[in-house]
Amino acid sequence: MSFKVRWRVRKAMAFALLMVAMVAGFAAPAQADDPPPYGALYTDAYYFGSINANRPGTILLSETCLAGCYNYQRWHSLGAGKSPSGHSIIKLQSYLTNQCISSHASTAGGTAYSSACSSHYENWEVYPVSHNGGTFYVFKSWGAWVHQGLHLCLQANGNPAYVRMEPCDTGNNRQRWG
Repeated sequence: MSFKVRWRVRKAMAFALLMVAMVAGFAAPAQADDPPPYGALYTDAYYFGSINANRPGTILLSETCLAGCYNYQRWHSLGAGKSPSGHSIIKLQSYLTNQCISSHASTAGGTAYSSACSSHYENWEVYPVSHNGGTFYVFKSWGAWVHQGLHLCLQANGNPAYVRMEPCDTGNNRQRWG
């Protein structure tokens, strides 16, 4: 094979590899979690309890993590866009069950559930709140707002206790998670 032919073959192969790399890069789904949640325990600022997905049924509890329960109370965020006010909208998905925290069309005082990550009720608008030199997050149900016109946020009501949907109040430590 002559030098010119080899050069053209190499150039064509390099171009083909570049095209494959570009297509693969654009076609691959984004894997990075959207901030602010960092794939850790979400401990409320008042009771220091975490949302536990390892309970019978689908109702979620806030409780202290004892030895060996870390993965049961570990959640990661899946980006779901931005709200019109510019806040992140996320889904909080369990590392253990792959289910998401859902407001489940609750009204004030209703419980939060674990369910498939398939509706607006599993979307949460995130409000960062400074507290004691750190940052916590208030999670407002996007589904309750869009479908019911309600401002409902995740709230811990004890340790252990059901995680409730209550009217949002960024000044309420029971609604601050981090």
